[in-house]
Amino acid sequence: RFRSSKEVTDMQTDIANHYRKRKAIAIKYMSLGKTGDKKNPKTVKVLQFGKPGTGRNVILVSALRGCEWVSPLATTHTALALMGRGTTTVELLNKVRFHVISIANPEGFDFSRRKSPASARHWCKNRRVIHGAHGVDLSRNWGLDGVTWGFAKRGKDGQNHMGFQGHQNFSEPETRIIKRYIEHFSTGRGRVALLDVKCCGARIKPPQLYRKEHDEVINVDWAASFLSKHVTLESSMYTAVKRDPTFHKANTGQMIDWAHTEANVDHAYVVDLKSQSLTTRANHALIDKDPFLMLSADLERATVLAAQLLLAMPLNKSTPVNTNFPGRDLTLNSQTASSAATQKGSGADHKKKKKRK
Repeated sequence: RFRSSKEVTDMQTDIANHYRKRKAIAIKYMSLGKTGDKKNPKTVKVLQFGKPGTGRNVILVSALRGCEWVSPLATTHTALALMGRGTTTVELLNKVRFHVISIANPEGFDFSRRKSPASARHWCKNRRVIHGAHGVDLSRNWGLDGVTWGFAKRGKDGQNHMGFQGHQNFSEPETRIIKRYIEHFSTGRGRVALLDVKCCGARIKPPQLYRKEHDEVINVDWAASFLSKHVTLESSMYTAVKRDPTFHKANTGQMIDWAHTEANVDHAYVVDLKSQSLTTRANHALIDKDPFLMLSADLERATVLAAQLLLAMPLNKSTPVNTNFPGRDLTLNSQTASSAATQKGSGADHKKKKKRK
């Protein structure tokens, strides 16, 4: 039931090809950059859809930790649901641009799916070799040194721990790639919502406000409570987390804290999906068919609610809106490659026929 990174990529490429002709969706599947593995680097990819240039962007990031197999499928199903509902979501897609980075840590994700060694299943870091040790926990590599990052063990004391925060903030190529991507849309008069998608704790976590000037701009605690109550039809299933007022080794380097305060992302939350397929008998037939549909239903609501929060906020008309992000369009390349392969194959067949004659 779980899928490899290649299967997720193929699925999203098929979605992009299928909806490319629908102008209202304006879909694009892009490569943002390469990971840090010198032997076999992989690419971080994003699926974009919705009208560009509106100034309102909802960004979903999942699988910062390689051991999270559920969230990439939940984000992919959510993207497909938002595009596939026809007239129901047309108005929303005309006002908001959505960005789905389903596998933020492709190296760690693929390694955790290996059958050997036995410990691979619990591997959550990336695979870049640093000072003789593999990997950094990408979910703890964000923020300013001594402000929101750097409260766990550093150097050789921490590098063998699965929650290693890195030798310095933003030390990893993956976090720097996603950092640039978020900043591109949060500058100017753009309004941005960022959802860090995880599984399976049934919680909504707001950013920690560590600067007084941000305390009253947006009531993130209210917004987190709002999401927790409406993300599912059963309001008691999700809880809004009350953040610890101080940073420490268990509360360090989180993406939403940096994004909200430093990158001026208006709404940034961790959406920790409830493991519906394991803990409930409701909609049993649907769960047996595809358990991820239950998870994506909650995430779809959370995504739409985040978009509605952005729509309630005015844009500053005096500053421009950032639209295009420089990246390689994978869908166009795949189409060109396939057509070239077809032509090449037909030419080879023609030559074979000549020789036979």
